[in-house]
Amino acid sequence: GPYDVLLFGKQAIDGDTAQVGPEVAGFLGVPVISFVTDVIEVSGDGILLERATDEGREKVYCDYPLAITVVKAGKRLRMPTLKGVLRSLKAEVGLFTHEMIDVEVDRCGLKGSPTRVKKVFSPEIRSKVRFIEGSVGEKAREAARIIKEIVG
Repeated sequence: GPYDVLLFGKQAIDGDTAQVGPEVAGFLGVPVISFVTDVIEVSGDGILLERATDEGREKVYCDYPLAITVVKAGKRLRMPTLKGVLRSLKAEVGLFTHEMIDVEVDRCGLKGSPTRVKKVFSPEIRSKVRFIEGSVGEKAREAARIIKEIVG
């Protein structure tokens, strides 16, 4: 397509479903990297990114074109230059109405979303730690027993 990278936020504030970036990528047939925290390296063929996962962070390389969804990473944004601010005031930002893209109005926005969010919350993180004593063999047998107990 006429683009290398499609850039999306993590999620919209109205529906809180985090589906726009991945859905647009799917519609266009391009890969999506979600929860990007940093751009590590940009080359002529692709981009190396860092993304947040439940286990921490991982580095991911992807060829162009691709879509990314970004999250706050604790980095300070650069202050815009006066030249950049003035240029942004003159920039044309495209506006598409439902008529322009031939979509019924009742299929747009929160009203048209097939998803209904009832509640948004962060789950309570619970963990249990058990220290296993004994020889290496005893520890291995006890660990296997615990896993079988949990898994069934």
